[in-house]
Amino acid sequence: MRAFISSFQYLFNPGALQIPQYYGEELAFFNIIGEKYFNTMIILITSFLIAIILSLVVSFLYIKSNEKIKRTFSSFFFVLESVPDVLMVIILQFSFVMVYKFSGWSLGITAITNDGSLYLLPIICLSVIPTIQLFKYFSSYVEEEQKKTYSEFLKAKGLSENYIIVFHLFKNSLIQFISQSKNIILFMLSNLLILELVLNIDGLMGFIKTYGIGDHRILMWCLILIYLPFLLFYKSIHLITEHRTSNGGSRNGA
Repeated sequence: MRAFISSFQYLFNPGALQIPQYYGEELAFFNIIGEKYFNTMIILITSFLIAIILSLVVSFLYIKSNEKIKRTFSSFFFVLESVPDVLMVIILQFSFVMVYKFSGWSLGITAITNDGSLYLLPIICLSVIPTIQLFKYFSSYVEEEQKKTYSEFLKAKGLSENYIIVFHLFKNSLIQFISQSKNIILFMLSNLLILELVLNIDGLMGFIKTYGIGDHRILMWCLILIYLPFLLFYKSIHLITEHRTSNGGSRNGA
């Protein structure tokens, strides 16, 4: 009961949270996590958006392809999905080093040994598997929509295949797709912890591992800060969808 009351108090007064440092002093919670939070959210949000955009693009190419190319797509993604996260980091890091060696383009790889502020490598690593998972979700939804009567009706009206895919099949599958994408966030958070440790990134997940596991108040506020942007994103999508649905219903009723 005391723990619950303490958490409730700190929920409305996070400024009172003090983090003990190794040299004996204590620093305020928000004075410590600013840069860590920024680093983590840049990587997490950018990876999430890239995964959504790439999955939509790849789904379009997949649906337009013949059966042979579809099998190639599936085999390639199966191999990628089977690669362990740590091995993926090592392969990409090695690729970055080889690019730098032969072309002189650093691609931000030098930031690993300087200040830990590298973004490109963890963003790529973190977006690969979510892209594949979201692609599977979305392509299956679109293929289900293709089997419905209205799809054949639109073809009979003479509408182009690209138009039907983008403005009807994609549109009707998008709500289910956005709903399923919520499950990806938890997966990305667990992988982000691994990336922060392997690449020595000064991020919020490492901070939670150090301080949050033993202090539920710190863990509570870190989780709130992580999920708040996504809560706003999904709430906005929900409101936009409701608005368009109600407007569409009004026009149909008129």
